Amino acid sequence: MTTFTSPHGADRATADPPPKWSAEFAPIWTCGGSTYATSVDFMISVREIGEGETALGAAAMLGLRPRWKTADAVANLIDTRLRPAGYRLVGAFESAGEPAVAVVGFRESWSASWGHNVYVDDLFTVPDARGSGHADRLMRWVKDEAHRLGCEVVHLDSGVNLDRAPAHRLYMRHRMAITAHHFSVEV
Repeated sequence: MTTFTSPHGADRATADPPPKWSAEFAPIWTCGGSTYATSVDFMISVREIGEGETALGAAAMLGLRPRWKTADAVANLIDTRLRPAGYRLVGAFESAGEPAVAVVGFRESWSASWGHNVYVDDLFTVPDARGSGHADRLMRWVKDEAHRLGCEVVHLDSGVNLDRAPAHRLYMRHRMAITAHHFSVEV
């Protein structure tokens, strides 16, 4: 029998894990001495994807970066070009052994303008897994890692197309401010 406690004070004993709850009523439950923030978090694993297992996050990355055409090309880019420059990849997994349903790619850096920072290059959730809080979990993971590294700030750039509005709402929920315009020119 498992006991879980909601933040609203209701204790309940059950032989089964609690049902999926809304964000407004996210239970905290304990199983085997570990406490989980929500029943959904119990099933989700967020972890760094190391070199040699990049393929687990490559399909999700391809959704954000289709210019690379195949998941193999994305994995090769990450392992041969980005990782040597300090890039790290973290994934949200719904099932062990399955590909990540959401990924965040970032790097720790120093700059004259931002000081010691984490820069998020990539953040994407596959369409079928959107609305389940995966990007929120990844943003929390990155902010915790930035804190652990002693960084002052987390930065990211985001496109401004209308289809980016849900991403912008995510960033605002995480108290990110719009602090600059990003300019580019093809050469």
